[in-house]
Amino acid sequence: MKSRPAPLWAAAFLLAAAACTSATQPQITATIAPSAPPSTLPTTTLRADVDPAVRDALVAEVTALVAVVEDLRGLRFVREPPLEVIPAGEFSQRLADYGASHVDPDVLGPRTAWFRLAGVLAPTEDLETALAAAVPGDATAFYDADASSLVVSADVANITAPVRAALVHELVHALTDQYFSHSSRTTELRRARADDQLRAQRALVEGDATYFQLLYVQGLPAEDQRAVADDFAASEPALRVPRVAGAEVAFPFDNGVTFVAEIVTSGGTAALDRLYLAPPASSEQILHPLRFLRGEAVRVVEALDVSLPGYQALPPAALGEWGLRLLLDGTLSTGTVIQIADGWGGDSYQLLADDAGNVAFVLAYLADGEPHAIEVGEGLVALATQLTGLEEGAEVEAGLLFETDGVSLFIDRRGEGLVFVAASDAAAGEGLRAQVSPPP
Repeated sequence: MKSRPAPLWAAAFLLAAAACTSATQPQITATIAPSAPPSTLPTTTLRADVDPAVRDALVAEVTALVAVVEDLRGLRFVREPPLEVIPAGEFSQRLADYGASHVDPDVLGPRTAWFRLAGVLAPTEDLETALAAAVPGDATAFYDADASSLVVSADVANITAPVRAALVHELVHALTDQYFSHSSRTTELRRARADDQLRAQRALVEGDATYFQLLYVQGLPAEDQRAVADDFAASEPALRVPRVAGAEVAFPFDNGVTFVAEIVTSGGTAALDRLYLAPPASSEQILHPLRFLRGEAVRVVEALDVSLPGYQALPPAALGEWGLRLLLDGTLSTGTVIQIADGWGGDSYQLLADDAGNVAFVLAYLADGEPHAIEVGEGLVALATQLTGLEEGAEVEAGLLFETDGVSLFIDRRGEGLVFVAASDAAAGEGLRAQVSPPP
């Protein structure tokens, strides 16, 4: 059984570390033996449908790992971390239900329609199916923030190094949530549909847990390190989801751990703790931790407030540097897309949809300088050319309009500001163009 704590983290790093000699190992280490007994022991409830021997073995392992996690993270559990050991079938359903409860169903339809229009999703793909497929079917444990408990599958024949590594990841979640209530802030951002802030928050939380999980693994014998790396590598081919869903699932782990490593290197775990009081506000800050440490702020773009007859508008949100990358990825080379998105300063976007399946999208964007705005404009023109098949757009209202049956795309830039309008209906696109202009 695989023991992935959550999909996609630094598997390649682990594979490289397991192959290194002690002289070439990365200079971060962990003490596996705790310096003190755990401050508190996990509480469990004995269930008739769970083998008592399995339950007792897991309680013993988690008790030992609680002390290890406290030493690694430099915090002591405030209260007992409840442990729920449940049958495998029930665990899989519990994990799927937990994941579904943390996705806003009202936005899946409109976003699916928009991503199809933008070419990010194929006509046969939808976000609901993609996100459901992204839930790991081979996980053995997860932290249920709603119940503040560690949930573990009873289908654990052998408690191997990969299982212990997964438990460490989830215990870090439980520990930091007790101190910083990060699950409450995540819920608030999700309800506010603050896309890019939520992306940054998840990167902080998952990066924290993944970083200390890696520390734990690097302190294990080489054989156990290889077992963890091999276990995760074997799980990866099963994660076959559309590009946009896979990228969003991967972002908090892959980019979050890099961000946290930079924070800890610069200021230790105390600096990491302080981040929960003043967390990163954008994916740009996660992607560029040195900019964040220098105090570079997100540029303020007035929140959009547009409307169309017959359309329901979702609340305005920010696309962010990562969102811009996702939008342009596949249109140009990866390096070009990264370069274009690198000049992100701030943005506001709004998504609208009607009952007939039509969708409209409007973006107000502010770059870090006019050269960056020009690059973004050129990237959007390339996207419009790809989606419509037109070699060039028509000059309309000082901007460029690309329009064919079922697709209306408009780009207008002035100085550092830019607007982008996309709609599946030409009249909707025209209605939005009349309401927006590039931010000053």
